[in-house]
Amino acid sequence: MTGLVEKRARRGYYVSRFSVDEVKDLYEFRKMLEIHSVKLAVQNAQPSHLVEFDRVLSELTKLSSDLSGHAKAVELDIQIHELIARASGNTSLHQAMQNVLHKVMCFISVEIAGQDSLVAAHQQHQSLLHLIKERDAKRAVELIRMHVDTAKETLVSVLQTRDQVWSDVLAVAPSKTRGSNQEVPKLNNDIHQGETL
Repeated sequence: MTGLVEKRARRGYYVSRFSVDEVKDLYEFRKMLEIHSVKLAVQNAQPSHLVEFDRVLSELTKLSSDLSGHAKAVELDIQIHELIARASGNTSLHQAMQNVLHKVMCFISVEIAGQDSLVAAHQQHQSLLHLIKERDAKRAVELIRMHVDTAKETLVSVLQTRDQVWSDVLAVAPSKTRGSNQEVPKLNNDIHQGETL
């Protein structure tokens, strides 16, 4: 994946548009890291990690029914996954997960845009952290696999819908501009700063 913000001569800054293939690749890599993080966290999580898990979950519980706190909920969602990687006790794994989560942060506001999705993700986090506390590696791995797959499928669906809308817009664009000197817009891999996915 290239830089998230690109500067173009005489055209300003542009925010990269993420392709479906990029998202699939990233989430497959994320799933591998998450599964290994969970396995190690079940073995290595210390009491201090469990206290931190409870603190973040408590904050997230307060926000789970309040969409006005959506930005904070996104931050806490990412923090939970980062904490699990830290609890693994593997510094390299933790660093790799931080890099992936930085990119995921760009997607996650699209993934959990609705209250139902936010509540469902919160319930999965509660269950996951309970399984880590119980040292139940098998069920914890099953849950994190489902959690990441669901997030990927939701986001891919959103991006496919976006691409179809762009395709439909471009299909009618020539008829609107026929006979004029106006340039027909071209679908590319970028959106201007300020536009959303």
